[in-house]
Amino acid sequence: MTATRLPGHLETLRPYDLVVTPVITALGLTACAGALYTADYLTRHEDGRTKPYRPIPSGRLRAATARRCAVLLRPVAFVLATLADRRSLSRGFSRR
Repeated sequence: MTATRLPGHLETLRPYDLVVTPVITALGLTACAGALYTADYLTRHEDGRTKPYRPIPSGRLRAATARRCAVLLRPVAFVLATLADRRSLSRGFSRR
């Protein structure tokens, strides 16, 4: 590969997309996991009556652990969103 062809390869590879796409994927997975932990924590008493086989009522996952996971995944999702688009901070708090 010669130096004159390198810009063409870089344009084809789209380095920004190669970085942002995995970050957005991780953001989606993190946000989804946080929502699932939150839902399981909030419905643990009802699940104890109607779905005792679920992780929290069955004792396979402690309620405090589910709560901690839900709380910790929120800032992780926020950081990933910021990495995906740094302008998201200024957009979210700007006055219109």
